[in-house]
Amino acid sequence: MLRMIAATGLVALIASPVMAAERRVDPLADALGLTPIIEIMREEGLEYGREVQAEMFPGRGGPAWELVIDRLYDANRLEGIVRDRLDTELAQSDLAPLEAFFTSPVGAQIIELEISARRAMLDETVEAAAEDAALVLPDEDANRFVMLTEFAEVNDLVETNTVGAMNASYAFYMGLSDGGAFLETMTQEQMLADVWSQEPD
Repeated sequence: MLRMIAATGLVALIASPVMAAERRVDPLADALGLTPIIEIMREEGLEYGREVQAEMFPGRGGPAWELVIDRLYDANRLEGIVRDRLDTELAQSDLAPLEAFFTSPVGAQIIELEISARRAMLDETVEAAAEDAALVLPDEDANRFVMLTEFAEVNDLVETNTVGAMNASYAFYMGLSDGGAFLETMTQEQMLADVWSQEPD
């Protein structure tokens, strides 16, 4: 799922955004561990770029492709985009309760665990082990399984991630089409049909 979402980076504009000197949301973004999370996203993006090259044009990307991927997933650029968006989206919100929670011992521990988990999942062996553990969880710790299932349902995690992955897939198709990657013209309807066919997965 993360690799699907990372695909949107390949069709993003490379131009750097205007960096705000100071944002109202910056203290909250710092408490949320945005900088290390963006660094992990960069690693995910660079790996995805290598996978795209291996699958679509093996051995032909060279330094030019590496430079494009490096610029697309520039950590400073990405962090600027996210902070600017957060500042806009939360402009009318009271940030004090959020800052208070995520700077509290419990909030800080949540962020620390989230970051460490995301970093660990960069390792394919860890990802596979997590998937194996999830399969046996209903039998080994039923109460925990129920809690996690309820958490996913209440926060609509499956639907949200499915929508994000499908939008990323569609954007990727559009980027390939704009770049002339298809030998035959692929219509928007064909792209959408293919994307929708991926929903069950």
